[in-house]
Amino acid sequence: KLCYGCDSEFLHVIDLYNGQITNLESASPSINIVRCSPVSDLFVVGSKTGPITLLNSKNQKSVFRGHKFAITATTFASNNRTLISGDKHGSISVLTDLKKPSKLPNWSSKNGPIFDIDVSKQTNLMAVACGERFSLYDLKETKVIKFLDFGSCQQIKFSPYTDSLISIATQAGDLYFFDPNSNVIVNQMSFDNPINSM
Repeated sequence: KLCYGCDSEFLHVIDLYNGQITNLESASPSINIVRCSPVSDLFVVGSKTGPITLLNSKNQKSVFRGHKFAITATTFASNNRTLISGDKHGSISVLTDLKKPSKLPNWSSKNGPIFDIDVSKQTNLMAVACGERFSLYDLKETKVIKFLDFGSCQQIKFSPYTDSLISIATQAGDLYFFDPNSNVIVNQMSFDNPINSM
């Protein structure tokens, strides 16, 4: 299934096999970001005003108010039962077991607006594109283990095969392939335009 949102309260879900479109109503008048759970029939809707709505295909919903500003990034932890979200003010919330939001421990909103978040598949590392830098956060130890300056990071993704490779895309159009274990840029490419999605 493919889901998308517009500047309205409705999430649109397309069944890619038969083309059927289902419209699900979120709890917000304006959708900013959507995400599908990798293992279940669950859709995440981040609003421009802060609330996050969890919806399933039967239009059952739960609303969480862990943010006061527009949701700009969401991801699931490797257990697929924990949702992590960031907002344009720099706050990160954790929705453990998809029940109650709490602020990410030892994280400061002074790190800058959150542009993207990704969690490694094999370990408890979380990569955050925030403000003018990239942050690596240890979810088990609940602390930032390093900050690195790559310019204005817009997108960040762990390799699906190894935790020792992270792709980092910048607003200037640079794409870095970074090994967080050795702190080495493995490869770098530059493009004429900003990289807004990966």
